[in-house]
Amino acid sequence: MTLSLLLAKFWGWLLAAIGAAFSVWAAHQREKFRKAVAEWRQRRRDRAAAWTALLADFGKVRDAVSGIQGQLGLLQAMVRAQSDLATEGSFECDPHGRNEMVNRTYGRLLGVGQGDLLGLRWKDFIHPDDAVAFLEANAKALAEHRLFHKRVRMVRSDGDVITVDVTIIPHPENPPATRWFGKITLVA
Repeated sequence: MTLSLLLAKFWGWLLAAIGAAFSVWAAHQREKFRKAVAEWRQRRRDRAAAWTALLADFGKVRDAVSGIQGQLGLLQAMVRAQSDLATEGSFECDPHGRNEMVNRTYGRLLGVGQGDLLGLRWKDFIHPDDAVAFLEANAKALAEHRLFHKRVRMVRSDGDVITVDVTIIPHPENPPATRWFGKITLVA
């Protein structure tokens, strides 16, 4: 055999070996790529499932909050209905002493419509002769975050004077009270 024939066989064998090795390497790379793509797709499916579960949980929370809000609205309506049937006038005030909630009895005792009392200050109905002592005692009780009870004269919108027992309860928040509830009862 001649040298050129030997070299040709050697190069043929070498190229065949390189081709086989490349085929094995390429197959391995394709497999790695397929696995990477499959893992990426699985991660994407897992993330989509997690988001779907989160959105479902969010929907459950939203539905629960809606249910609670509905129950709270019903409860508030029931409390207002009971308050309107009460024989005592009741009110809730903001930090400035303005009525935010009053019942019908409160309006009837003061001779003012229930809706007209909203935003008015209950202190404005106190008889001028009783106002200074009453308001000082009330301010002291609120500063000490304690219940206040006192008999006082109030002037109705028609000018008649009535005597009522007033009870004021600070809102159950940390002192000092910025809101309070109260009731007035007509003294016969």
